[in-house]
Order: sequence, then structure tokens, then C-alpha cells
Amino acid sequence: MNLFCVCSGKGGTGKTLVSINLAFACAEFSNVKLIETDMLTPNMRFYLELPKKNCLNDALNGKKKPKETEIALKENLKIVQAAYDANPFKKIDHEKINKIIKEIAEENGTVFIDLPPGLNEDVIALLREFKSAIIVTNPEMGAVSDARKLVEICSELKAEVKGVIINRKQNNRKNSRRPENTRSSSLRKACNRKISGF
Repeated sequence: MNLFCVCSGKGGTGKTLVSINLAFACAEFSNVKLIETDMLTPNMRFYLELPKKNCLNDALNGKKKPKETEIALKENLKIVQAAYDANPFKKIDHEKINKIIKEIAEENGTVFIDLPPGLNEDVIALLREFKSAIIVTNPEMGAVSDARKLVEICSELKAEVKGVIINRKQNNRKNSRRPENTRSSSLRKACNRKISGF
């Protein structure tokens, strides 16, 4: 099983959309599961026009078995969406969510876990458990700074950073001269990781 935590140091980087694109691309040649774990600001339902049923919250609350929360989008691709939790102060049972993810995952496939944005305890708990990360950032210094912090956290947790994806990268010269549009070489140096641009 290949399992990747798709994460970002801040919100608004397009992490969920990148997760969806990675899942669809990999589903062309292997079995893929995509699991959304952000219960405060879940967006996968809107991107994929998913029905308002079958979500990770049902498994966490014991209403459904983990496998029953899967939604098949195509032959090789299944999604587990999260639903908005109206209580922002509710603590997530990390041990339970880790167990659910392991039960959903298949040994002969690829699993992408769309983590909540930021550097909070939910993100750290998932990285500590699954030890593999793809970091999504934008070509602005604030986002890059947060991505670098995330790289350092992964190092402390012994979670391997498979790469850093720059989302919303602009390649034309006019925009690359703007101070907020950071070049790939600067991002590579800041994060000390392989860089891919979307």
C-alpha cells in the first residue's frame, strides 16, 4: 500500500483540489482511495458534487462501518468525504480515525489522505501515524514559510516528505517579477525538497 498525507501549512492553497487531481491521475493505473479528514472546512463534496450521505463522520460516530462510507466514483477510485462538524471545539479521537483509515485502505492500492489545513494537533497526529507527506503550497512567501515549518515538523516526526507541490504557479515573466510570486528555485531552497508546479 502506498499512503500519502496531502497537507499544507495554511488554508487556501488548493490542497483538496490537488488531492483530487492526484487521486484521479493515479486511478488510471491503480486502485485509489481518497479520504478527506477535515471536519471543520470540508470541500470535497462541492468539488465532486457528492451526495449528502456516507461520510467519515458516520464511521467516527459508529453509525456506519468504515467501508460503508466509501463512494465509488469510477472503477478504480473510491472517495470518503468528511461532513461539516458544527462543534469547532470537539476533540477528534485520533486513535479511532487512524484505525478507520487503515480499515479503508487496501494493501494493493494507493491512498491519499486530505489533511486539515494548518499545523494543528490533528495534522500532527496523522503525520505521526502514517509517516508520508506531500506538501501543497502557493508561490507567496507566507505560504512558503508555513510549508517550510511543515517540512521541519515532518522531519521531527520522521515522516518522509515525498515532495512539495506549488499550486497556482505562474510562469510568465511579468508575474514572476512581482515580489509575492516566488520563483521555484527559491522555493526549492527554502523547503529543501523536490518541487512540482501546477
